[in-house]
Amino acid sequence: MSLLDNINKRKSERDFDSSFLDENTLNKIQTIFDSSPHLFEGIKTKYHIIDSNNSLYKEIKGIIGSNKKVSSPYYAILTTEYKPGYRQSLGYSLAYSVLSLNNIGIGSCIVYPSFNEEIFKKKLKLKENEVTGIFIAFGRSKDPLNFYPKPSYYKRRDIEDIVLSGEISPISKLVLDSLRLAPSSFNSQPWRIYLEENKIHLLRVKLGFIKSALFESLNKIDMGIALFYILVTLKEKNIEFSLIKEPFNNEIGEYMITIKYKES
Repeated sequence: MSLLDNINKRKSERDFDSSFLDENTLNKIQTIFDSSPHLFEGIKTKYHIIDSNNSLYKEIKGIIGSNKKVSSPYYAILTTEYKPGYRQSLGYSLAYSVLSLNNIGIGSCIVYPSFNEEIFKKKLKLKENEVTGIFIAFGRSKDPLNFYPKPSYYKRRDIEDIVLSGEISPISKLVLDSLRLAPSSFNSQPWRIYLEENKIHLLRVKLGFIKSALFESLNKIDMGIALFYILVTLKEKNIEFSLIKEPFNNEIGEYMITIKYKES
C-alpha cells in the first residue's frame, strides 16, 4: 500500500502483543526510521529504539496515548536539536514513520510519557543542544484481525469545522479528507484551514492561557503531522505544489505555512 492508503488504514494501537519482533522486522523498522524525512534543513530527527529489557524502559512513567495508558514491548524515543521549528519537524518525521510502520503490519501509538530528561540525555548520549521530543510505542497488535480501523473508529471534526473560509475544490477536498484523519495529542485536532484559489493556508488554532500551557508544545508537533498528511496526499496524487510564506493575520489561528498547488 502507499502512504496515502495507510492514512485510511491506520489507527493508534493500544493493545500490543508483548513478544519481541524478529531481527528482520526490526531491521525494516530501523530502515524506516533512518529514512524519515526532515521538514527543515539542519533539524534532523533521531530515533532511539528501546525494548522492555533496556534500563531506560523502566525510567518511563505513566505512558499515555490519547486518553489511555499504553504498554508495548518497544518504544522509539525521538530526539532532535533544540532549534526554532523543532517540534513541527518532529511531527513531520513521525507522521512518515507511523504510516510506514502500519504498511508493514506494525502497530504504533504516539505517546506522551513523563521522564527524567537528564537521565535520558545521559543514557542516549545526547549533545548539549539535543532534546527528547516524543515517543512512539510500537509492536505487533494483540488482535491482528482488528489491526485496521473500523469506519466508526475515527472521532474527528467535520471538514466544515476545519475550514474557516474559502470554497472547497476537488483538490482541497482530497487534502482535507486526509488531514482530518491525522492523529493529534489527545485528539485535539488543532489545525485550521483558509482556502483561496490554488492555495491552502495552514493554521494552528489559538488557545486560551490554561490550554496553551497544557497543549501548545504538543500541538506544534501535531502541526508537523498535519503538514505531512497534506503533502503526502498531493505527492501521491501527482499534484504539483510549492510551500510559501505569506503575510497572513487572523484572530482564530497562528499561521504556519501556505501550500500552493497547480490544478490539473
